[in-house]
Amino acid sequence: MRVWRLGYKEEIYTFTDMNDYRKHLKNGFVGKSMKENWIPFPVELINDRVQLYDFTTLGSPYPIFNKKIIDVLAPFIQNKVEYLPLEYSSEDLYLINVINMFEFLDFSRAIVEIHPEYKVVTEIKKYAFQEELVKEETLFKIPQFNGRIFVTDKFRDLVIEQGLTGFEFEEVWDSCESETRKTDSAIIMKPNLVGKPYKFVEALDLIENGMQAVASDRYVLQNDNTNKTLLGILMDTGNYEWIVPAAFPPKFVEMQWYVTEKIEIK
Repeated sequence: MRVWRLGYKEEIYTFTDMNDYRKHLKNGFVGKSMKENWIPFPVELINDRVQLYDFTTLGSPYPIFNKKIIDVLAPFIQNKVEYLPLEYSSEDLYLINVINMFEFLDFSRAIVEIHPEYKVVTEIKKYAFQEELVKEETLFKIPQFNGRIFVTDKFRDLVIEQGLTGFEFEEVWDSCESETRKTDSAIIMKPNLVGKPYKFVEALDLIENGMQAVASDRYVLQNDNTNKTLLGILMDTGNYEWIVPAAFPPKFVEMQWYVTEKIEIK
């Protein structure tokens, strides 16, 4: 399977009143629900000569679907997006708020840039996703860059089959290619695990005092000297990549965690 970053051919609408950006959009579209407080506002064509498409954006982070797209895609993106209506005289238009956001990245295989002080991801040089999480998805966001929208083959194929216009797709990951690049993880030194297994919630409690770490498979969790939780991912090189997680992958809840020695972070 493949994952694609969603793009668009051209912006064709603009704000009738630019103050609506500040009032309605400035702090939204970050993976959280907006429908309860949503107030529709008017938009208009950028100019009379612009080519019309089914899909476009209102400013690059804010995707717009027309009713034709929704009629086709709604069964496949149910509970993953919110349809926020706009005021437009010629047809029904909706801003699309993607609320399906999880830690889909596979940090053991992705190549990312980490801020040296704040330990947050500043760029993704090579994408890699957790196949067991994305294989049933159609579109989603990741917390590191909540303005980017990703779709899978299911979404892209349906758009092409139905002749929906305005979409562009940039391939960012192929699971088949990822498989061919795997190395023998058995040779990679993992941390020594001590004692009985713990559930994920219990593991978080164990690291709270900052005196010990917990580990499971390729992952290590430990707090730094400011009591900030760090996630270490064992790379194929044998080194750990450390980040401050915006959210934890759902699979962590199902994993068993063990006490281990804290790892010195250079």
